[in-house]
Amino acid sequence: MRILLIEDEFLVAAAVEATLDFMGYEVIGPVATVERALAALADGPRPDAAIVDLNLRGEASLPVADELVRRKIPFVFATGYDEDKTVAHRFLGAKWLRKPFTDKQIRESLAEIGLDAGAG
Repeated sequence: MRILLIEDEFLVAAAVEATLDFMGYEVIGPVATVERALAALADGPRPDAAIVDLNLRGEASLPVADELVRRKIPFVFATGYDEDKTVAHRFLGAKWLRKPFTDKQIRESLAEIGLDAGAG
């Protein structure tokens, strides 16, 4: 199974990528900008799910989340901020992964969107 990793902080991206790889997932990315994330969705292999940092270099990743919804690809928002009520309203039922997070929390978040750890 493929997971698109959208994260602009290098150390966070590297750690999450290593965790996902260990769990048996194929990682697409990481990509660090909205533009690159949309390009990965348009031109790359179809991901089975995504982890989406809510804030990418000062730009909200909402266009990426919109495209994931349009393509019916489940995703988890990753953020160091409190849950944004506007975003939560726009993406009803969105799952949230709070930074800093553990490997266990990554696994649990993916399970919440229907992925089994180690299903890669």
